[in-house]
Amino acid sequence: MTRFTPIFAAACALAIAAPALAEDPKPATRATAADSQKAVPNPNQRICFRDTLTGSHIPRTECNTRAEWAKQGVKVPAR
Repeated sequence: MTRFTPIFAAACALAIAAPALAEDPKPATRATAADSQKAVPNPNQRICFRDTLTGSHIPRTECNTRAEWAKQGVKVPAR
């Protein structure tokens, strides 16, 4: 049991130091106009949903644009 003590102590030391090693070295940058344009989803983006019907092993895929999904009342997450 005593031969595992140094290994256990080293593992604990690494676990304690891990958050300090994980810090982001780059400072936060300000949002630019290009970043704000990326946040607006493209209404012509094609989005496909895959669904398996009850009683069937064959998945059904339905593809529409973001605008067409919105007309049907489906909320599509902006990626």
